Amino acid sequence: MPHSTIHRLHQTLLVICFFTFLFTPGVQAATGPVFDYPVNGQSLDYNGAYLFRVLPMENATGYLWGFFQNDILVWENLRDQEQLSTHEYEISTGSPAHANFVPGDLEVWVRAFIDEQYTDATVITIHLVGTPEDDLRVYLPLIRKDLPIINRVPVLVMAYYPPDPANPLFLDPVETGWSGRLISNMQQATQDMVSAGQELISDATRYHGYKDLNAPIYLDYYTYNKIEYFVPMPRGYPLANNQYRPNYNQILSDINICNYVDGYGVKEVWIYGYHASVIVPDESKMSSKYGDISNAWPHDEAIPAQYRLPRCTNSYVMYNFTYQPGGAYAIGNTIHNRMHQLENVIFYAENRGYPPNNSNVIGSLFWDDFSVYGSRASLPGYRASCGNTHSPPNTTMEYMYTSTAFADNNCESWNPNDSQTVYVNANCTQWGCSDTGFYKWFMQNAPGYNNGIVFNGKQMRNWWEAMFDFNQFIDSGRSLYLP
Repeated sequence: MPHSTIHRLHQTLLVICFFTFLFTPGVQAATGPVFDYPVNGQSLDYNGAYLFRVLPMENATGYLWGFFQNDILVWENLRDQEQLSTHEYEISTGSPAHANFVPGDLEVWVRAFIDEQYTDATVITIHLVGTPEDDLRVYLPLIRKDLPIINRVPVLVMAYYPPDPANPLFLDPVETGWSGRLISNMQQATQDMVSAGQELISDATRYHGYKDLNAPIYLDYYTYNKIEYFVPMPRGYPLANNQYRPNYNQILSDINICNYVDGYGVKEVWIYGYHASVIVPDESKMSSKYGDISNAWPHDEAIPAQYRLPRCTNSYVMYNFTYQPGGAYAIGNTIHNRMHQLENVIFYAENRGYPPNNSNVIGSLFWDDFSVYGSRASLPGYRASCGNTHSPPNTTMEYMYTSTAFADNNCESWNPNDSQTVYVNANCTQWGCSDTGFYKWFMQNAPGYNNGIVFNGKQMRNWWEAMFDFNQFIDSGRSLYLP
Protein backbone atom coordinates (compact mmCIF):
# COMPACT_ATOMS: atom_id res chain seq x y z
CA MET A 1 0.00 0.00 0.00
CA PRO A 2 1.17 3.56 -0.44
CA HIS A 3 3.60 4.99 2.08
CA SER A 4 2.68 8.01 4.19
CA THR A 5 3.77 10.80 1.86
CA ILE A 6 2.21 9.14 -1.16
CA HIS A 7 -0.96 8.56 0.81
CA ARG A 8 -1.11 12.11 2.16
CA LEU A 9 -0.07 14.02 -0.94
CA HIS A 10 -2.11 11.89 -3.31
CA GLN A 11 -5.27 12.53 -1.33
CA THR A 12 -5.02 16.07 -2.70
CA LEU A 13 -4.40 14.66 -6.17
CA LEU A 14 -7.41 12.36 -5.90
CA VAL A 15 -9.65 15.19 -6.94
CA ILE A 16 -7.49 15.63 -10.03
CA CYS A 17 -6.92 12.06 -11.13
CA PHE A 18 -9.05 9.64 -9.11
CA PHE A 19 -11.26 7.64 -11.45
CA THR A 20 -12.44 10.52 -13.56
CA PHE A 21 -9.95 13.34 -13.66
CA LEU A 22 -8.76 12.30 -17.08
CA PHE A 23 -7.63 14.56 -19.88
CA THR A 24 -7.03 13.98 -23.58
CA PRO A 25 -3.24 14.26 -24.14
CA GLY A 26 -2.27 17.52 -25.74
CA VAL A 27 -5.67 19.14 -25.24
CA GLN A 28 -5.94 22.22 -23.04
CA ALA A 29 -8.68 21.86 -20.42
CA ALA A 30 -11.43 24.46 -20.49
CA THR A 31 -11.90 27.01 -17.75
CA GLY A 32 -13.86 25.64 -14.82
CA PRO A 33 -17.47 26.39 -13.86
CA VAL A 34 -18.48 29.62 -12.13
CA PHE A 35 -20.12 29.32 -8.71
CA ASP A 36 -23.56 30.84 -8.32
CA TYR A 37 -23.72 29.95 -4.61
CA PRO A 38 -22.28 29.74 -2.05
CA VAL A 39 -19.49 32.28 -2.47
CA ASN A 40 -15.90 31.74 -1.45
CA GLY A 41 -15.49 32.27 2.28
CA GLN A 42 -19.19 31.96 3.08
CA SER A 43 -20.27 30.27 6.33
CA LEU A 44 -22.93 27.55 6.37
CA ASP A 45 -24.75 25.95 9.29
CA TYR A 46 -22.95 22.68 9.96
CA ASN A 47 -26.20 21.00 11.06
CA GLY A 48 -28.20 22.12 8.02
CA ALA A 49 -28.30 21.05 4.39
CA TYR A 50 -25.49 22.25 2.08
CA LEU A 51 -26.61 23.54 -1.32
CA PHE A 52 -24.18 24.17 -4.17
CA ARG A 53 -24.79 25.55 -7.64
CA VAL A 54 -22.62 26.60 -10.57
CA LEU A 55 -23.79 28.36 -13.70
CA PRO A 56 -24.61 25.81 -16.42
CA MET A 57 -21.92 25.33 -19.04
CA GLU A 58 -22.78 24.76 -22.67
CA ASN A 59 -22.57 21.10 -23.79
CA ALA A 60 -21.79 19.88 -20.29
CA THR A 61 -23.14 16.36 -19.72
CA GLY A 62 -22.37 16.21 -16.00
CA TYR A 63 -20.45 17.77 -13.14
CA LEU A 64 -17.91 16.21 -10.80
CA TRP A 65 -18.24 17.47 -7.22
CA GLY A 66 -15.54 16.80 -4.61
CA PHE A 67 -15.27 17.91 -0.98
CA PHE A 68 -12.07 18.11 1.09
CA GLN A 69 -11.50 18.66 4.82
CA ASN A 70 -7.97 18.83 6.24
CA ASP A 71 -6.54 17.60 2.91
CA ILE A 72 -8.74 14.49 2.91
CA LEU A 73 -11.29 13.79 0.20
CA VAL A 74 -14.33 13.09 2.36
CA TRP A 75 -16.98 12.92 -0.37
CA GLU A 76 -17.14 12.79 -4.15
CA ASN A 77 -20.25 12.15 -6.20
CA LEU A 78 -18.64 9.79 -8.72
CA ARG A 79 -16.56 7.90 -6.16
CA ASP A 80 -19.29 7.59 -3.54
CA GLN A 81 -22.47 7.62 -5.66
CA GLU A 82 -20.97 6.25 -8.87
CA GLN A 83 -22.42 9.03 -11.01
CA LEU A 84 -21.90 12.60 -12.09
CA SER A 85 -24.46 15.21 -11.07
CA THR A 86 -26.09 18.29 -12.51
CA HIS A 87 -24.82 21.83 -12.01
CA GLU A 88 -26.69 21.78 -8.68
CA TYR A 89 -25.65 19.56 -5.79
CA GLU A 90 -27.19 19.08 -2.36
CA ILE A 91 -25.87 17.37 0.77
CA SER A 92 -28.99 16.90 2.84
CA THR A 93 -29.15 16.47 6.60
CA GLY A 94 -29.13 12.84 7.68
CA SER A 95 -27.57 11.68 4.39
CA PRO A 96 -24.50 9.39 4.20
CA ALA A 97 -22.56 12.34 2.76
CA HIS A 98 -23.48 14.71 5.60
CA ALA A 99 -22.18 12.23 8.18
CA ASN A 100 -18.66 12.54 6.74
CA PHE A 101 -18.26 16.24 7.54
CA VAL A 102 -17.16 17.99 10.73
CA PRO A 103 -17.33 21.69 11.63
CA GLY A 104 -14.51 23.69 10.04
CA ASP A 105 -13.17 24.68 6.64
CA LEU A 106 -14.47 22.76 3.63
CA GLU A 107 -12.92 22.93 0.16
CA VAL A 108 -15.44 22.44 -2.64
CA TRP A 109 -14.13 21.36 -6.06
CA VAL A 110 -16.23 21.15 -9.22
CA ARG A 111 -15.47 20.29 -12.84
CA ALA A 112 -17.75 20.09 -15.86
CA PHE A 113 -17.58 17.14 -18.29
CA ILE A 114 -17.63 18.52 -21.83
CA ASP A 115 -16.74 16.74 -25.08
CA GLU A 116 -15.33 13.69 -23.27
CA GLN A 117 -12.99 15.64 -21.03
CA TYR A 118 -13.10 17.57 -17.77
CA THR A 119 -12.65 21.29 -17.43
CA ASP A 120 -10.27 22.80 -14.94
CA ALA A 121 -11.45 22.63 -11.35
CA THR A 122 -13.05 25.60 -9.69
CA VAL A 123 -12.34 25.59 -5.96
CA ILE A 124 -13.90 27.56 -3.14
CA THR A 125 -13.55 27.29 0.62
CA ILE A 126 -16.58 27.56 2.87
CA HIS A 127 -16.86 27.35 6.64
CA LEU A 128 -19.16 24.85 8.34
CA VAL A 129 -20.11 26.51 11.59
CA GLY A 130 -21.46 24.35 14.40
CA THR A 131 -22.31 24.86 18.02
CA PRO A 132 -19.81 24.14 20.80
CA GLU A 133 -21.67 20.88 21.32
CA ASP A 134 -20.88 19.83 17.74
CA ASP A 135 -17.17 20.24 18.36
CA LEU A 136 -17.23 18.38 21.66
CA ARG A 137 -19.57 15.48 20.97
CA VAL A 138 -18.65 12.35 22.88
CA TYR A 139 -18.31 9.02 21.10
CA LEU A 140 -19.98 6.26 23.12
CA PRO A 141 -19.13 2.88 21.60
CA LEU A 142 -21.15 -0.10 22.76
CA ILE A 143 -18.23 -1.99 24.27
CA ARG A 144 -18.56 -4.26 27.27
CA LYS A 145 -16.45 -3.33 30.28
CA ASP A 146 -16.46 -6.75 32.00
CA LEU A 147 -14.29 -8.69 29.55
CA PRO A 148 -10.96 -10.30 30.51
CA ILE A 149 -7.82 -8.43 29.44
CA ILE A 150 -4.67 -10.28 28.38
CA ASN A 151 -2.22 -7.37 28.05
CA ARG A 152 -2.41 -3.71 28.96
CA VAL A 153 -0.61 -1.34 26.58
CA PRO A 154 0.70 1.97 27.98
CA VAL A 155 0.58 4.85 25.52
CA LEU A 156 2.41 8.17 25.73
CA VAL A 157 0.18 10.93 24.34
CA MET A 158 1.67 14.21 23.12
CA ALA A 159 0.02 17.21 21.47
CA TYR A 160 1.07 20.53 19.93
CA TYR A 161 -1.20 23.58 20.09
CA PRO A 162 0.70 26.62 18.73
CA PRO A 163 -1.18 29.81 19.66
CA ASP A 164 -2.10 32.62 17.32
CA PRO A 165 0.36 35.47 18.06
CA ALA A 166 -2.49 37.98 17.66
CA ASN A 167 -4.92 36.04 19.86
CA PRO A 168 -3.20 33.43 22.04
CA LEU A 169 -6.42 31.71 23.11
CA PHE A 170 -6.79 30.45 19.54
CA LEU A 171 -4.70 28.13 17.36
CA ASP A 172 -2.28 29.79 14.96
CA PRO A 173 -4.17 29.60 11.63
CA VAL A 174 -1.00 30.01 9.55
CA GLU A 175 0.86 27.21 11.32
CA THR A 176 -2.00 24.75 11.80
CA GLY A 177 -4.46 25.55 9.01
CA TRP A 178 -7.26 25.78 11.57
CA SER A 179 -8.97 29.18 11.72
CA GLY A 180 -11.05 30.48 14.63
CA ARG A 181 -10.38 27.46 16.84
CA LEU A 182 -10.08 27.90 20.58
CA ILE A 183 -7.13 25.92 21.90
CA SER A 184 -9.22 24.76 24.85
CA ASN A 185 -11.86 23.34 22.50
CA MET A 186 -9.25 21.51 20.44
CA GLN A 187 -7.68 20.11 23.60
CA GLN A 188 -11.03 18.64 24.60
CA ALA A 189 -11.67 17.35 21.08
CA THR A 190 -8.23 15.69 21.08
CA GLN A 191 -8.91 14.03 24.42
CA ASP A 192 -12.18 12.71 22.98
CA MET A 193 -10.22 11.29 20.04
CA VAL A 194 -7.78 9.60 22.41
CA SER A 195 -10.49 8.07 24.59
CA ALA A 196 -12.63 6.87 21.69
CA GLY A 197 -9.60 5.59 19.77
CA GLN A 198 -8.29 3.58 22.70
CA GLU A 199 -11.67 1.96 23.25
CA LEU A 200 -12.11 1.05 19.59
CA ILE A 201 -8.64 -0.39 18.98
CA SER A 202 -8.77 -2.35 22.23
CA ASP A 203 -12.08 -3.88 21.18
CA ALA A 204 -10.59 -4.58 17.74
CA THR A 205 -8.11 -7.06 19.27
CA ARG A 206 -10.94 -9.40 20.35
CA TYR A 207 -10.73 -12.29 17.87
CA HIS A 208 -14.17 -12.59 16.24
CA GLY A 209 -15.48 -10.25 18.91
CA TYR A 210 -18.44 -9.21 16.75
CA LYS A 211 -19.89 -12.73 17.14
CA ASP A 212 -18.08 -14.10 20.21
CA LEU A 213 -19.41 -11.82 22.91
CA ASN A 214 -17.02 -13.29 25.50
CA ALA A 215 -13.85 -12.93 23.42
CA PRO A 216 -11.16 -11.35 25.62
CA ILE A 217 -9.40 -8.08 24.89
CA TYR A 218 -5.88 -9.05 23.89
CA LEU A 219 -4.45 -5.51 23.92
CA ASP A 220 -6.03 -2.91 26.18
CA TYR A 221 -4.64 0.54 25.36
CA TYR A 222 -4.49 3.25 28.03
CA THR A 223 -2.77 6.62 28.49
CA TYR A 224 0.36 6.32 30.63
CA ASN A 225 1.13 10.03 30.43
CA LYS A 226 0.04 13.05 28.40
CA ILE A 227 2.29 15.99 27.48
CA GLU A 228 1.02 19.16 25.80
CA TYR A 229 3.08 21.85 24.07
CA PHE A 230 1.98 25.33 23.11
CA VAL A 231 4.60 25.91 20.44
CA PRO A 232 4.86 24.95 16.74
CA MET A 233 6.00 21.43 15.91
CA PRO A 234 9.75 21.48 15.25
CA ARG A 235 10.75 21.18 11.59
CA GLY A 236 12.48 17.95 10.66
CA TYR A 237 13.22 16.07 7.45
CA PRO A 238 12.69 18.45 4.49
CA LEU A 239 10.23 17.47 1.77
CA ALA A 240 9.44 19.23 -1.50
CA ASN A 241 7.68 22.58 -1.76
CA ASN A 242 9.08 23.97 1.51
CA GLN A 243 7.32 21.31 3.58
CA TYR A 244 8.78 19.30 6.44
CA ARG A 245 8.18 16.25 8.52
CA PRO A 246 8.07 17.06 12.22
CA ASN A 247 11.46 16.53 13.87
CA TYR A 248 10.58 13.29 15.62
CA ASN A 249 14.13 12.80 16.89
CA GLN A 250 14.06 16.17 18.67
CA ILE A 251 10.53 15.64 20.02
CA LEU A 252 11.29 12.22 21.49
CA SER A 253 14.88 12.83 22.55
CA ASP A 254 13.80 15.89 24.56
CA ILE A 255 11.59 13.71 26.76
CA ASN A 256 14.06 10.79 26.94
CA ILE A 257 11.70 8.40 25.17
CA CYS A 258 13.83 5.37 26.02
CA ASN A 259 13.13 5.96 29.70
CA TYR A 260 9.43 5.60 28.90
CA VAL A 261 9.95 2.59 26.60
CA ASP A 262 12.58 0.61 28.50
CA GLY A 263 11.80 1.84 32.01
CA TYR A 264 8.01 2.00 32.03
CA GLY A 265 6.97 -0.31 29.21
CA VAL A 266 5.45 2.30 26.89
CA LYS A 267 4.69 0.60 23.57
CA GLU A 268 3.28 3.46 21.52
CA VAL A 269 3.61 7.23 21.22
CA TRP A 270 0.60 9.13 19.90
CA ILE A 271 1.51 12.63 18.73
CA TYR A 272 -1.42 14.90 17.90
CA GLY A 273 -0.73 17.86 15.67
CA TYR A 274 -1.71 19.19 12.28
CA HIS A 275 -1.18 18.65 8.57
CA ALA A 276 -0.82 22.13 7.11
CA SER A 277 1.12 24.11 4.53
CA VAL A 278 4.50 23.56 6.20
CA ILE A 279 4.13 20.48 8.42
CA VAL A 280 3.30 17.13 6.78
CA PRO A 281 3.30 14.31 9.36
CA ASP A 282 4.15 10.65 8.92
CA GLU A 283 1.22 8.34 9.66
CA SER A 284 3.39 5.95 11.67
CA LYS A 285 7.03 5.11 12.32
CA MET A 286 8.71 2.28 14.18
CA SER A 287 11.92 2.13 16.17
CA SER A 288 13.20 -1.44 16.44
CA LYS A 289 16.38 -3.43 16.05
CA TYR A 290 14.91 -4.64 12.75
CA GLY A 291 14.46 -1.11 11.43
CA ASP A 292 11.59 1.22 10.64
CA ILE A 293 8.79 -1.21 9.75
CA SER A 294 5.97 1.22 9.22
CA ASN A 295 3.93 3.32 6.83
CA ALA A 296 6.50 6.13 6.92
CA TRP A 297 7.99 7.55 3.76
CA PRO A 298 10.85 7.61 3.54
CA HIS A 299 11.74 5.08 6.24
CA ASP A 300 14.26 6.10 8.88
CA GLU A 301 17.04 4.20 7.15
CA ALA A 302 16.80 6.60 4.19
CA ILE A 303 16.95 9.91 6.09
CA PRO A 304 19.74 11.66 8.03
CA ALA A 305 20.32 10.36 11.55
CA GLN A 306 19.32 13.65 13.21
CA TYR A 307 15.71 13.11 12.08
CA ARG A 308 15.31 9.41 12.98
CA LEU A 309 13.42 8.00 15.95
CA PRO A 310 15.71 7.36 18.93
CA ARG A 311 16.63 3.66 19.17
CA CYS A 312 15.84 1.98 22.49
CA THR A 313 16.39 -1.54 23.78
CA ASN A 314 12.73 -2.33 23.18
CA SER A 315 10.71 -1.56 20.07
CA TYR A 316 8.00 1.08 19.94
CA VAL A 317 5.70 2.68 17.36
CA MET A 318 5.05 6.39 16.91
CA TYR A 319 1.78 7.54 15.33
CA ASN A 320 1.38 11.17 14.28
CA PHE A 321 -2.35 11.95 14.16
CA THR A 322 -4.02 15.17 13.08
CA TYR A 323 -6.44 16.50 15.66
CA GLN A 324 -9.95 17.34 14.50
CA PRO A 325 -12.68 19.59 15.91
CA GLY A 326 -15.09 16.67 15.53
CA GLY A 327 -13.29 14.91 18.38
CA ALA A 328 -14.35 11.33 18.95
CA TYR A 329 -16.48 11.31 15.82
CA ALA A 330 -13.39 12.07 13.74
CA ILE A 331 -11.30 9.04 14.70
CA GLY A 332 -11.60 7.28 11.33
CA ASN A 333 -8.29 8.55 10.01
CA THR A 334 -6.41 7.58 13.18
CA ILE A 335 -7.69 4.00 12.95
CA HIS A 336 -6.82 4.06 9.25
CA ASN A 337 -3.20 4.81 10.19
CA ARG A 338 -3.14 1.79 12.54
CA MET A 339 -4.48 -0.47 9.80
CA HIS A 340 -1.55 0.50 7.57
CA GLN A 341 0.85 -0.23 10.43
CA LEU A 342 -0.68 -3.69 10.84
CA GLU A 343 -0.25 -4.31 7.11
CA ASN A 344 3.44 -3.46 7.29
CA VAL A 345 4.19 -5.43 10.44
CA ILE A 346 2.47 -8.66 9.42
CA PHE A 347 3.94 -8.72 5.94
CA TYR A 348 7.44 -8.15 7.33
CA ALA A 349 6.93 -11.04 9.74
CA GLU A 350 5.94 -13.28 6.84
CA ASN A 351 9.56 -13.05 5.56
CA ARG A 352 8.93 -12.53 1.86
CA GLY A 353 11.02 -9.36 1.55
CA TYR A 354 10.14 -5.84 2.58
CA PRO A 355 8.54 -3.49 1.69
CA PRO A 356 5.72 -5.15 -0.28
CA ASN A 357 5.68 -4.79 -4.04
CA ASN A 358 3.86 -6.28 -7.01
CA SER A 359 6.21 -9.26 -7.09
CA ASN A 360 6.83 -10.32 -3.49
CA VAL A 361 3.13 -10.20 -2.56
CA ILE A 362 2.26 -12.98 -5.03
CA GLY A 363 1.52 -16.05 -2.93
CA SER A 364 1.76 -14.07 0.31
CA LEU A 365 -0.42 -15.41 3.12
CA PHE A 366 -1.24 -11.88 4.23
CA TRP A 367 -1.34 -9.79 1.06
CA ASP A 368 -2.54 -12.46 -1.35
CA ASP A 369 -4.96 -14.35 0.88
CA PHE A 370 -6.19 -12.65 4.05
CA SER A 371 -5.86 -9.17 2.56
CA VAL A 372 -5.39 -7.99 -1.02
CA TYR A 373 -2.62 -5.91 -2.54
CA GLY A 374 -3.23 -3.21 -5.10
CA SER A 375 -5.12 -4.30 -8.21
CA ARG A 376 -4.98 -8.05 -7.57
CA ALA A 377 -8.64 -8.03 -6.58
CA SER A 378 -9.41 -7.36 -10.26
CA LEU A 379 -7.83 -10.63 -11.42
CA PRO A 380 -10.26 -13.01 -13.20
CA GLY A 381 -11.96 -15.39 -10.77
CA TYR A 382 -10.78 -13.52 -7.70
CA ARG A 383 -12.87 -14.10 -4.55
CA ALA A 384 -12.20 -11.76 -1.68
CA SER A 385 -11.25 -12.47 1.89
CA CYS A 386 -11.05 -9.28 3.99
CA GLY A 387 -10.07 -6.49 1.60
CA ASN A 388 -7.52 -3.93 2.77
CA THR A 389 -7.33 -0.56 4.50
CA HIS A 390 -8.45 1.32 1.42
CA SER A 391 -11.05 -1.09 0.01
CA PRO A 392 -13.52 -3.46 1.71
CA PRO A 393 -13.98 -6.93 0.20
CA ASN A 394 -17.10 -5.97 -1.77
CA THR A 395 -15.46 -3.34 -3.98
CA THR A 396 -12.14 -2.46 -5.59
CA MET A 397 -12.90 1.25 -5.26
CA GLU A 398 -10.97 3.08 -2.56
CA TYR A 399 -12.63 4.51 0.55
CA MET A 400 -16.01 2.97 -0.37
CA TYR A 401 -16.83 1.64 3.10
CA THR A 402 -20.52 2.36 2.53
CA SER A 403 -20.87 0.38 -0.71
CA THR A 404 -24.05 -1.70 -0.84
CA ALA A 405 -22.73 -3.76 -3.77
CA PHE A 406 -22.73 -7.51 -3.09
CA ALA A 407 -19.67 -9.73 -3.52
CA ASP A 408 -18.39 -13.04 -2.13
CA ASN A 409 -15.93 -13.05 0.77
CA ASN A 410 -14.78 -15.57 3.37
CA CYS A 411 -13.29 -13.10 5.85
CA GLU A 412 -15.35 -14.18 8.85
CA SER A 413 -14.18 -17.80 8.50
CA TRP A 414 -10.75 -17.11 7.02
CA ASN A 415 -8.27 -19.99 6.89
CA PRO A 416 -5.30 -20.50 4.56
CA ASN A 417 -7.06 -23.71 3.49
CA ASP A 418 -9.92 -22.37 1.40
CA SER A 419 -11.89 -25.59 1.84
CA GLN A 420 -12.13 -24.84 5.56
CA THR A 421 -13.88 -21.52 4.93
CA VAL A 422 -17.38 -20.45 3.98
CA TYR A 423 -17.93 -17.77 1.36
CA VAL A 424 -20.88 -15.46 1.84
CA ASN A 425 -22.41 -13.00 -0.56
CA ALA A 426 -22.45 -9.76 1.41
CA ASN A 427 -22.20 -5.99 1.33
CA CYS A 428 -21.27 -3.25 3.79
CA THR A 429 -23.91 -4.31 6.30
CA GLN A 430 -21.34 -6.88 7.50
CA TRP A 431 -19.40 -4.10 9.21
CA GLY A 432 -22.05 -1.42 9.67
CA CYS A 433 -21.38 0.60 6.49
CA SER A 434 -18.81 2.97 8.03
CA ASP A 435 -15.05 3.34 7.88
CA THR A 436 -14.47 2.63 11.58
CA GLY A 437 -16.93 -0.26 11.45
CA PHE A 438 -14.96 -1.83 8.61
CA TYR A 439 -11.60 -1.28 10.31
CA LYS A 440 -12.74 -2.98 13.51
CA TRP A 441 -14.35 -5.85 11.60
CA PHE A 442 -11.14 -6.37 9.59
CA MET A 443 -9.00 -6.38 12.74
CA GLN A 444 -11.35 -8.68 14.67
CA ASN A 445 -11.01 -11.19 11.83
CA ALA A 446 -7.19 -11.07 11.87
CA PRO A 447 -5.87 -14.23 13.58
CA GLY A 448 -5.76 -13.29 17.24
CA TYR A 449 -5.67 -14.82 20.69
CA ASN A 450 -6.73 -18.50 20.66
CA ASN A 451 -7.53 -18.31 16.94
CA GLY A 452 -7.32 -22.10 16.52
CA ILE A 453 -6.22 -21.87 12.88
CA VAL A 454 -4.03 -24.81 11.82
CA PHE A 455 -2.63 -25.16 8.30
CA ASN A 456 -0.34 -27.99 7.13
CA GLY A 457 0.02 -29.05 10.76
CA LYS A 458 1.20 -25.62 11.91
CA GLN A 459 -0.62 -23.36 14.37
CA MET A 460 -1.19 -19.80 13.25
CA ARG A 461 0.40 -17.26 15.55
CA ASN A 462 -1.50 -14.45 17.24
CA TRP A 463 -0.81 -11.51 14.94
CA TRP A 464 -1.50 -9.00 17.70
CA GLU A 465 1.69 -10.15 19.43
CA ALA A 466 3.60 -8.44 16.59
CA MET A 467 1.80 -5.18 17.33
CA PHE A 468 2.46 -5.53 21.06
CA ASP A 469 6.19 -6.35 21.05
CA PHE A 470 7.67 -6.37 17.55
CA ASN A 471 11.24 -7.19 18.58
CA GLN A 472 10.13 -10.21 20.59
CA PHE A 473 7.77 -11.42 17.86
CA ILE A 474 10.51 -11.44 15.23
CA ASP A 475 13.08 -12.81 17.69
CA SER A 476 10.79 -15.81 18.16
CA GLY A 477 10.79 -16.57 14.46
CA ARG A 478 10.11 -14.64 11.29
CA SER A 479 6.98 -16.56 10.39
CA LEU A 480 3.23 -16.29 10.89
CA TYR A 481 3.16 -19.85 12.24
CA LEU A 482 4.43 -21.25 15.51
CA PRO A 483 7.59 -23.38 15.15
